[in-house]
Amino acid sequence: MSERAESEMVLDEIRAACAAVAEEATFVRIDAARIPAYAATLAGAGRETPIFDPQYHFVGSEDDTAAFVLTLDAVNFGSGYFPLLRKRPGLPGYFTIALALKERFEAHGPFDAATLRDLSADDCRALFDQPTAGGALDELMDAFAVALNALGAHLLARYAGRPARLIAAAGGSAARLTALLAALPTFRDVARYRGRRVPFYKRAQLVAADLSLALGGAGLGAFDDLDRLTIFADNLVPHVLRVDGILDYDAGLLARIAAGELLVAGSPEEVEIRAAAVHAAELLVAACRAQGATSITSSGIADWTRCTGSSRATAPARSPTDALLWPGAMPNIVGPLILVARCPGAAVPRRVAATHEGHTVPLKGTLYPGGQPPPLKGILYPGGQPLPAGWPAATQYPGGQPLPMKGILYP
Repeated sequence: MSERAESEMVLDEIRAACAAVAEEATFVRIDAARIPAYAATLAGAGRETPIFDPQYHFVGSEDDTAAFVLTLDAVNFGSGYFPLLRKRPGLPGYFTIALALKERFEAHGPFDAATLRDLSADDCRALFDQPTAGGALDELMDAFAVALNALGAHLLARYAGRPARLIAAAGGSAARLTALLAALPTFRDVARYRGRRVPFYKRAQLVAADLSLALGGAGLGAFDDLDRLTIFADNLVPHVLRVDGILDYDAGLLARIAAGELLVAGSPEEVEIRAAAVHAAELLVAACRAQGATSITSSGIADWTRCTGSSRATAPARSPTDALLWPGAMPNIVGPLILVARCPGAAVPRRVAATHEGHTVPLKGTLYPGGQPPPLKGILYPGGQPLPAGWPAATQYPGGQPLPMKGILYP
């Protein structure tokens, strides 16, 4: 069997394992009845095209840009720690990390492999401008150091220290690059579920997709099988699919997420969430193709959720019902859908809103009493920041409902 054929099996293994987990799952269910209509929406909608934004990402020579992508994706994890991360003004965690790395590349060029191999947690703390605070944030800097050390050592051992040689060894195959990167323990994203091996290879697949974006699909960014990639199974893709009604979480799991509880990596719940998202994307692709939309791919769905999820996580985020969401937050959509006719300060479009813990989620364009926009992470929002000055604690949602109770967090 050729190396290319073996590499294709890596992606087939992901699909087969995730389908089996989705079939047996007890915490997460795919709402198969919604798949055809959702697929039609995907097929007919104008989807945002992801870009490799040079405002936050380094772009230089082909080799240097490839080195940046590989280095960034080596540390493209740890979103559960991001609430603790010292962020750049107005930027979420990922872009804070990406921008710090971009500035380092612009000032000093790429890391040589020996430097990557020898970076310490303190070096990572300085690189990403993080405080010496102890606790969980130190765990993230330790993990970043381990990931970068492993990358540097691997490049030295097999590719003369050159990222471009690793990428070129894939021979223009995204599947082959995934397999090559999976040789690194820090890229070997494999879980166990009821005795079954469940690979995801999120970051290994993401490298190929990001290289294609960064290099315009040419040179080291040219891959002839990008359509074979699965979704990049992180926390964002399943979140968007859940909010859109494709994934249905067990009530107890949903309550834990709403309470801000971190799920243990590799736990049954976490594996089911990721695997169900992968399999749901495969079902959506099949439905799209059955409807004649043959250009829809799993990685394309992942790209769409990256665009959509990112826009939702910045001001203002958007839900599938066009609800106006407080910057930096997503509502935990539960309960029956209801209609809202009007809110104080502005007419409301004729759309369906949702409820959160019995409280109406206002629609896009809604203003609160006095003509002001919704509060920035108010009383009971992530981080616990108080309402803006001048807002009384009794501020209510349209219809007179009080603000959510303390402790309710939004993903």
